[in-house]
Amino acid sequence: EMSGGASKMGKLKDIVSDPGNRPAVSLLAYSSIAMAVVPLGVYFACFHVVFGQGGLIDYSNDVNSRTNYSAIAAVVAVQLVIATHVVLAFRQDDAEFAREAAEKKKDR
Repeated sequence: EMSGGASKMGKLKDIVSDPGNRPAVSLLAYSSIAMAVVPLGVYFACFHVVFGQGGLIDYSNDVNSRTNYSAIAAVVAVQLVIATHVVLAFRQDDAEFAREAAEKKKDR
């Protein structure tokens, strides 16, 4: 007898390996990677380049402001990653529905 956790992993494996789910799974993977990489990149770019010494706005003498503004930029970046994921997921769904409608029309 399989434990509940093992059977759930099996179902998850089936869902991920289903070729019909490949676009959704790849979008989720890319979005997950972006959720880690983009905010960190934005934070460090802002901290060292934008608000660093000789940057667009020089906060090199004020570490609190430099940290806060860099963190705010990273939070905005997270929101943009989420919004991009949602838009792309809806576009993917729309394309899928259009494809299914075209196939139904063909079958008539």
